[in-house]
Amino acid sequence: MPADPNRTLRRLVAVLVVIFVVAALKATKPVTMPLAFALFTVILFWPLYKRLDKHVPTGVALVATLLAVFAVLGAFVGAIWFTVDEVLEGIGRYEQEFASLRASVASFFGAIDGGSGESASLSSDRIVGFAERLASNVWSVLGYLVLVIALFTLAIVEVDRWKQKLRRRFDDPFSADAIGTAAKIAAQVQRFLLVQSFTALLTGVLTGLLCWAMGIDFALLWGLLAFVLNFIPTLGSLVAVVPPVLFALLQYGIGWQAPALLAGLGLIEIVLGAYVDPKLQGRYLELSALVVLVAITFWGWLWGIPGAFIAVPITAAAVLVFKHIPQTEWVARLLTRAEEDEHSLTT
Repeated sequence: MPADPNRTLRRLVAVLVVIFVVAALKATKPVTMPLAFALFTVILFWPLYKRLDKHVPTGVALVATLLAVFAVLGAFVGAIWFTVDEVLEGIGRYEQEFASLRASVASFFGAIDGGSGESASLSSDRIVGFAERLASNVWSVLGYLVLVIALFTLAIVEVDRWKQKLRRRFDDPFSADAIGTAAKIAAQVQRFLLVQSFTALLTGVLTGLLCWAMGIDFALLWGLLAFVLNFIPTLGSLVAVVPPVLFALLQYGIGWQAPALLAGLGLIEIVLGAYVDPKLQGRYLELSALVVLVAITFWGWLWGIPGAFIAVPITAAAVLVFKHIPQTEWVARLLTRAEEDEHSLTT
């Protein structure tokens, strides 16, 4: 049976469109990446804005919502500032331990670079150099934050206007269906983001408390690191366990502390990742582990570290869009564990 030339042409055009869109997203990263963050921020704070808008003037509701956004950002930035200050003040105490640990590693694996003991030490010059490199990126981060806030402010006041434009431009059946579908997708993505934020915060708090209870220095740092990395599912959870365990080895040497900390952090990640998070998220957003890793890799390559942080929300939003379109529903089933869950429920 001869192949349909029109079908082959449509597939080729679809592939070319995907390549063009990916290239465009990578080339326009300074704009599209903050826009994506702004849209997800709108989804998160939209219920607060709408509730306030019902009781106070729109301008007051907008200002109050912006203050809530600034409060969240301020708490996060304040925690980072306090943590960096604590690390810079206390890291010098471990200069000798770091040099001894590095010498032990070098003696076990052989001379790594043939460097002297002076280059192996954690000198204050290196700490200052790291702080200067960190400070050099502050302005670019602040620039992105300003753009995100500006886009968020403009987008959140335009939502109702776009609804009105859609109703005026198209007939009622199409506009009502489009608005209803968009509302369902936004509500489900909102639930996903809220649960993700809650589990990341809970993981960070438990990690910090465990490190504090075991006497591990810089407990706030390890808790904050776990909070941030848990926004990258699967991969971030694994990476978050490594630094505090290695530091426990540095602080206490080879003893019971590091294995006990590893067991405790592993238990936290297993309980929250395997039981709490799926129960709160619901089965319809349970992306397969392979899809999560591919999404993190792809968006990390496309937009760098910020892309890795929003890779899963973007993928979840795309899955929800595919789910509500009959022609692409099979893609949503392919990317989730829905069929496995239905099979497990019926057997």
